[in-house]
Amino acid sequence: MHMADDNPVNGAEPDANPVGRPLKYKTKSELDMAVQTYFDMCDPHIEERMVATGVNANGETMFATRKILTEQRPYTMSGLARHIGLSRQSLINYKERNEFLDSIVDAKARCEEYWEGRLDSKHDRGAAFNLTNNYDGWRNRQELTGKDGEDLGKGWADMVAMAQKVAEAGDDDGGTDTPAS
Repeated sequence: MHMADDNPVNGAEPDANPVGRPLKYKTKSELDMAVQTYFDMCDPHIEERMVATGVNANGETMFATRKILTEQRPYTMSGLARHIGLSRQSLINYKERNEFLDSIVDAKARCEEYWEGRLDSKHDRGAAFNLTNNYDGWRNRQELTGKDGEDLGKGWADMVAMAQKVAEAGDDDGGTDTPAS
């Protein structure tokens, strides 16, 4: 191909992605298939592995191929990106293209659902950290109450107003600011 052959002036189609690296996934179905392979890999499944079966008379470890059920692996956006050959940021950038938006939103929602499901497990702190730092709408909130559950107020401004009320109430007794002797 000559340089002039891809020139739009000569009737050729211009490059759809003229700046930067070409997209690894050209269609939604290519991306969806790659994403699904990641989730399939994370989900428990049967696979063959070499496992030690014992020691022979010469003291050498013997191995055999066995079928085993794998454990559930956590769904993560970083793991997904790595599995499909992209950086985490590149994967998120796919969301900026209308044709890939639904695929990325669905994958992120599946990861979020996984972590939300872990909130009632022994890993709940890690799940909460992941949700608050990686997904919209999650936050850690601590509500403080006083004795018998009364509201402690909204912050510094409330404390100043309360102190002012106490000071005003103290002025009503006709006393002085000096301590009693």
